[in-house]
Amino acid sequence: MKTLPIDISDSVINWKAYKKGGVHIGTLKFKNGEVTFDDNLPVGGKFSIDMTTINDTDQKGILKAELEQHLKSTDFFNIEQFPDAKFVIEKTDHTPDDEGFYGVTGLLTIKDIKNEISFKAKIFSSGDTLKIETKTINLDRTKWAITYGSKNIFKKMMDHVIADVFDVNADVIIKDNK
Repeated sequence: MKTLPIDISDSVINWKAYKKGGVHIGTLKFKNGEVTFDDNLPVGGKFSIDMTTINDTDQKGILKAELEQHLKSTDFFNIEQFPDAKFVIEKTDHTPDDEGFYGVTGLLTIKDIKNEISFKAKIFSSGDTLKIETKTINLDRTKWAITYGSKNIFKKMMDHVIADVFDVNADVIIKDNK
């Protein structure tokens, strides 16, 4: 078994959130992370996500700054109290599907609330660089007590509804210098 750190400068989480009449897209950075391999297959890992790096990429200027501040506020991720999210791999499938993706299951902690999530990931290698790419992961924000603008919580706000489910995918880069 071998545990390798991720390259936080090249690894990224992409997000997409849906609202009535549109979407917002953006990125998050990792604070740190590592993946444990056995026989060149990932069998474990742990990651810290720097929630202070929430970045909106579909807005500009004041709208971008306002949206990012709102996402960082107590209405959403409350980064002052919870500056990091965490993900710990608990189980990986060792048989890929027809597209070469493996199943991954783990615990995602946001705002000190843990929920199990499962998704598909694929490993690419080029020289001493490994890239782990996930398929789109659908997350229900209300499972982490993020309920601002939820149609299921605030039924009378239909003109300002924000979808409960948002999408993320990650590109994790590992440089194996042996």
